[in-house]
Amino acid sequence: ICNQLKVLTCPMPFKGVVGVMITYLVGSRHEQQGQTGATHFLEHMMFKGSQKYQKDLGNDLDHLEAIGAQINASTWMDRTNYYALLPSEYLGLVIDMEADRMRHALLRPEDVASEKMVILNEHDQGENAQHTVLLKALWAKAFQQHGYHHPTIGWRQDIENTTENDLRQYYDQYYHPSMATLTLVGDISPDWATCIHRSFDGIADQDVVVPTLVEPEQTNERRFTIQHASPEDLCAVAFKIPKALDQDFLACELLASLLGDGPISLLAKACVDQGLVRWIYADACASYEPGLLSIVAAVCPGVDVRTVEDVIWGVIDSVINEGVNQDRLQQVVMQMEADRVFQNDGIMDQLQWLNEAIAMGCWHQPFTRLQHIKQLNVSDIQSACQQYCQRTRATVGYLIRES
Repeated sequence: ICNQLKVLTCPMPFKGVVGVMITYLVGSRHEQQGQTGATHFLEHMMFKGSQKYQKDLGNDLDHLEAIGAQINASTWMDRTNYYALLPSEYLGLVIDMEADRMRHALLRPEDVASEKMVILNEHDQGENAQHTVLLKALWAKAFQQHGYHHPTIGWRQDIENTTENDLRQYYDQYYHPSMATLTLVGDISPDWATCIHRSFDGIADQDVVVPTLVEPEQTNERRFTIQHASPEDLCAVAFKIPKALDQDFLACELLASLLGDGPISLLAKACVDQGLVRWIYADACASYEPGLLSIVAAVCPGVDVRTVEDVIWGVIDSVINEGVNQDRLQQVVMQMEADRVFQNDGIMDQLQWLNEAIAMGCWHQPFTRLQHIKQLNVSDIQSACQQYCQRTRATVGYLIRES
């Protein structure tokens, strides 16, 4: 609309139910050193009331839950999103709530203080989860200057030092119409456009300066080892891969599925079936800027973590030198197609797909993704493995249980 707010509508045959989501293109990668966790902290604060809708007036977000709405939010590296699933007759109300908290969130000092304790507790719970600890260290080691170095929840000292003024400055920097996409899915009432214009037209846009940090090219393997009160050892091997909208990303995504998605994947056969690991997976992160293809495994008792790493490298080397099986590639593509059908089944599924696509930089990516995937062949997968799964581009991490 006139202030650069973008609007997506996706009617679906769910009588009387609508999903509303607003996605802001601000995530943990936008945070500077010393302000990490600000995006996630601000997400919490956006539920503490706004000028028109607050607990003191008896019409805050709890009112939506009282009418049967499901409301929540999430923060990730490239975006923050707020969403509600509710009866269609309340569409205008939730649109107005989102408009009001876009520029008129209260951000009171007493709410900052109370919510800080909640977030610190959430942070400390993550420190007790061995998989979370390993992934946090893996990204921090792989990215040394870029914002992907920081965990989404932030570093503990930064959370402790966060003030109301810090959050207000961050909010004023990023929470503007040009940074937002409003998405409506489901039984959308006919007056939806009127509701949006009525609530958002009065919000002036502002030029947003987004900091850019370029990660230097990695030319040597990086390694780390963590001692942790874990019930088992973990092993991780990760590689820098292109951003989600790069032409090579889908080949990397298929490569990850062939390597470590399910019990008949290459790594499962080499590691799980041989009694070396309890589980293993590979994942290609679909990010706005170049991210990681990560392989993570839980090592069986009595097995040396270095043995597992050697087997992982053996599987990767076999793909580099011999390629992948055409029939198995077609199975993976068919499974992706089936997953897309199942994940397109409900309002929340559709919102989630669109949310991640908006964060990648192309809202219609989910609708063209399979078409492009089907055009890939075994030589594309082998080439991706040869180009991106090099030892000089690798970050290897061990999480070793404390004796």
